[in-house]
Amino acid sequence: MAYVIAICGAGGKTTLCKKLAEDYRQKGKRVAILTTTHMWHENEINSINSLSEIDHSKIYYFGEVVGDKIASVSDADYKLICDKFDYVVVEADGSKMMPLKIPRIGEPVIPDNVDEIIITMGLSSVGREIGAVCHRYAEGVVSHVSPNKQYDPSTIVSEDIIDSIIDTYYVKPLSAKFKNAKIVIKKIDFAKSDNYSRIKKLALVLCASGFSKRFGDENKLFALISTKPLYKVMINKLLSTKDLLIDKFSKELSYDDVTIDIGVVTQFDEIIKDFEYVDRIIMIKNHEAEKGLSSSIKVGINRFKDHDAIMFINSDIPKLPVRELTLYLYNSILSNNDISCMYTDGPKNPAYFEKKYFDEILKIEGDKGPRELLVKYKKITYKYHIDEKYLYDIDSKGDLENLWN
Repeated sequence: MAYVIAICGAGGKTTLCKKLAEDYRQKGKRVAILTTTHMWHENEINSINSLSEIDHSKIYYFGEVVGDKIASVSDADYKLICDKFDYVVVEADGSKMMPLKIPRIGEPVIPDNVDEIIITMGLSSVGREIGAVCHRYAEGVVSHVSPNKQYDPSTIVSEDIIDSIIDTYYVKPLSAKFKNAKIVIKKIDFAKSDNYSRIKKLALVLCASGFSKRFGDENKLFALISTKPLYKVMINKLLSTKDLLIDKFSKELSYDDVTIDIGVVTQFDEIIKDFEYVDRIIMIKNHEAEKGLSSSIKVGINRFKDHDAIMFINSDIPKLPVRELTLYLYNSILSNNDISCMYTDGPKNPAYFEKKYFDEILKIEGDKGPRELLVKYKKITYKYHIDEKYLYDIDSKGDLENLWN
């Protein structure tokens, strides 16, 4: 009979499932991975009924294929899997790829014969607003304990808050229900890996070449936000982000080997002249702006093709806080992903790409950004969940008038 490990919570469950399974496989054990909810898959899905022999050199995945994911197996198949394998690793919770979760009644879905329960939460949530990074938080779910009214949605997550969520909503109810199971807590910390050292040169590219056709007879880039034109507000955000990001890497990771360049791609001579003598800004003329947003992105790629990664950001989201932009880049670089975006109900601008994607981005045509790549690689894209109010974009004069409403 298999030793059953159920992984629940948020912030890296699938990755942990694969890592544990690989560890046991290397020890010569027969290992299976399945889910009681839904999980991403990119491997062959096996049928326990047609499996006559188990190859110790591979990991077996079981489940019903539903689009890009696999769902749970039947009770009968689960029993057969447990009979034939040494270890069964179960992803027993869903979190929409968010780093925190407060479960509702009936969650997580853990098999009765579980031997070990691992609760994961992501430390990438620290410093973020809990309403944006905690799955089910916005629903005000009725949990095992009580309706979720413990924190205001704008509460900034600390490690103490993470510990409280783990203890209140997972450890206490699961310990009471599964009295013989071992309970393990894992807080996933990107910074424990040194993979961020792969990034030596990073470019932050502001796309400011649009014609502002929906803004009337004026160009929105020159519209005043308080006392400064929109393009200058966004450039100043990038300058502050650069300083904060370098400082964060230095102080928190003792990593001082990253160089950050700021590029502004524009067709407008007025913007170029405003910053052409500012050493910290690289002004890049877009001579093909009529071809749409893709032209700005291509100009940026070609200018910074020797860099390890580029973040592209549009010039019409002045409510995006520097703090959020800094944490987005920091977590993107520290993650195991080489592509990322901000995320609300889908992938949003800004977006971050490492060098391996540059050639593919250059193939984008028309008035499109890199969204199609974010959709194509959604399984491996790091999603930085954020409150949609921060990504409020200005397309019309009405949008500008309602900016702070």
